[in-house]
Amino acid sequence: MDEKESVFALITKVSPSPSSNVEADEVDEDYKKREGEEEEDEDEESEEKTRERYKSKYTGSIHPSAFPTFGVNDRRLAATFGKARNALEPDPKSFLQRSSSVKLNAAERARRPMIETIKDSAREKARIKAPIPSDRGQLRERVVIDRVKKNALDVIFTEGNPQVTKTGDARLFEEYNRKTRGKVPKYLQEIKKNIAHDNRVVTAPLARDKELLTEEENGEEAVLRQQWLYLNAIYQKLPFVIDTPSKKARKEECERQLDAIERRLVLSH
Repeated sequence: MDEKESVFALITKVSPSPSSNVEADEVDEDYKKREGEEEEDEDEESEEKTRERYKSKYTGSIHPSAFPTFGVNDRRLAATFGKARNALEPDPKSFLQRSSSVKLNAAERARRPMIETIKDSAREKARIKAPIPSDRGQLRERVVIDRVKKNALDVIFTEGNPQVTKTGDARLFEEYNRKTRGKVPKYLQEIKKNIAHDNRVVTAPLARDKELLTEEENGEEAVLRQQWLYLNAIYQKLPFVIDTPSKKARKEECERQLDAIERRLVLSH
């Protein structure tokens, strides 16, 4: 059942009098007005949904230099992080070749980053060694040389020393016929005698002291040997079983004295 029919049913039930028809007409008009308002609201909502979104006439890719700066256009743009827009694009018509003497103007120098020039200059300075040659050098052929045969041929074909004749220099014959040839000169013999005399003078008192020391050492060695024999005899007579502190102390004392005597005997030699 519709809403309109339900309203009419209620009206007819409540007021079946003739005046109820007039009221019913008024209710019907109110209902129609209300329906018309609802339809208008629905049309407005549909229009809002189908309406296009707002689009600005300015795109977001415009460079900041194009915006108005209130008469301060001659100032330099503020530096920002990252790569600048449309500032370092290479120009294919103007480029700088390697080892060329062409100088760049201000605009071209601004397009070219300074880091590349720094890197190139540093790389050129770092080239200390000469470049590696592309072609390998020609190697010499290996030749086997018989050194023994070569030496023999050199000896055979070389001219000998000239023979000494009587027509030569007379002084050479005198030198060959000297009586002192092959003997030690007299001045060297005197020097050797002086050195030997000085050595005897210096070493004579030391030799006497050494004789005295040897006598004392021999006497000390004899005493040490007697002490060692005496202590060794006592050590050999100790019992096999060491079960008391006194026996243990006696054995350790004998071993200590024997070790000390043996060390002194070794040092004396």
